[in-house]
Amino acid sequence: MKKCILLLETVLILIGLAGCSMTKERYDPYGVVEYLENKYDDEVRYFKSYANTKENPRKVYQCVSKKNYPGEKILVIYDTRADAYWDSYFDIKYAHQVDELIDSILSEVFGDDPYYFIHYEGEGISGLTEQYDADTTFEEYIADKNHNLTAYIKSDKSNEEVESKIEEQILNSGMYCRNICLHFVEDFDEQRLDDDSYLYDLNVSAVRHYVAIMKDNKTFRESYWED
Repeated sequence: MKKCILLLETVLILIGLAGCSMTKERYDPYGVVEYLENKYDDEVRYFKSYANTKENPRKVYQCVSKKNYPGEKILVIYDTRADAYWDSYFDIKYAHQVDELIDSILSEVFGDDPYYFIHYEGEGISGLTEQYDADTTFEEYIADKNHNLTAYIKSDKSNEEVESKIEEQILNSGMYCRNICLHFVEDFDEQRLDDDSYLYDLNVSAVRHYVAIMKDNKTFRESYWED
């Protein structure tokens, strides 16, 4: 498995530095569509580009899957200097399985205690692109990709029990969770959990927080509790 990461924000900064006065050119998107279709055996349509200029070597495109994941938008970056592509395809392909894994981890730790976590499926374009081999497995993907686990939980389990169990479950899963944030709340309204402002209020009003950072999928760098 081969992988490299490129942030959309970095590319957009470079585009900005190229200058607004420069002549804008829309680059031929068919090579991008062909790349995605050949690599992933999908049917893809071009959607839009991000103000690509001749001077900027990194061209940013957005395409849409038509066959494998209908309607899902794929971010693609093409570097003319390296003649190489980065894309967000695996974030779409494995999003549902990542959510299932996170759900199973939290279920093992908290049992029947109610919880809600931030899902990956349907989250839209994150701005992060990678280079993975087309045959990269789910196990390889979760071991390498730095995911975040954010959850809101109503539970009276002790700090010691939670910390021990969550770290055990994550290590056993083989998943690399770069950041883990568990917010313990007195209650939450399930009908409002898709409201970002409500989640912010939950975060602020939480009675305690567990925070952990992983170095890789086998090592916790640090973990601590906040009131």
